[in-house]
Amino acid sequence: QDWPPTEHLKTRYSQHYDSFKLAVPFPDLTRPDGALNLAAHFPDNVISPDLGPKLYSAFGTVDDGSHHGSTRLHKDLTDAVNVMAHASVSPCGGSSGARWVIFHRNDAPVLSKLLRESSRFRFEGPGDPIHSQSIYLTPGDLQFLHDAHGITAYVFIQQPGDAVFIPAGSPHQVCNFSDSIKVAYDFICMENLFKTLELAQEYRQERLVNEGGDVLQIFKTLWDAWCC
Repeated sequence: QDWPPTEHLKTRYSQHYDSFKLAVPFPDLTRPDGALNLAAHFPDNVISPDLGPKLYSAFGTVDDGSHHGSTRLHKDLTDAVNVMAHASVSPCGGSSGARWVIFHRNDAPVLSKLLRESSRFRFEGPGDPIHSQSIYLTPGDLQFLHDAHGITAYVFIQQPGDAVFIPAGSPHQVCNFSDSIKVAYDFICMENLFKTLELAQEYRQERLVNEGGDVLQIFKTLWDAWCC
């Protein structure tokens, strides 16, 4: 769950907001006021997109074939950094932290096609199966994708204090092994701008079949950055 749900973190919890800015790696890129962050140059007299930072709280779950994890498979329009601030001790005595699964963004078209056409998945909804955020890949699914189609995901564990960077357009999902709190922020870097622009068009096509709005307004964002 996002927190605060309807307010900016800076407004509601200014001390936590300042702590995030001091702690986040590569601050020139990843801070809301970072000099190299293209999303950091909105005029003071306009309503800017809410790219965060936001707090995320989640209950722990089991990463097996019968659970859907904490965050289902999806991809983001921009680059993002996700910092785990807290993870409780697992009540079962198992691992704490979170298990991330991130695919290379070049594999996204093939992965999307398989999710729709493979008899193992058979996504039948409108739009793109990854954008639907309705699928969670089990360990067995990941093994199938690797063995049958050569698609390999990056799988790793995030512990408290770890920052995870997710490139724009990379499909990913998360399973929290125990109750946890994270802080996440979306940023726009010059190196991945081409992908953000490509995804903006992709999301536009997606909005023709599913509900949603243009939260980022990428061209206005770039105009404001250029004017600075």
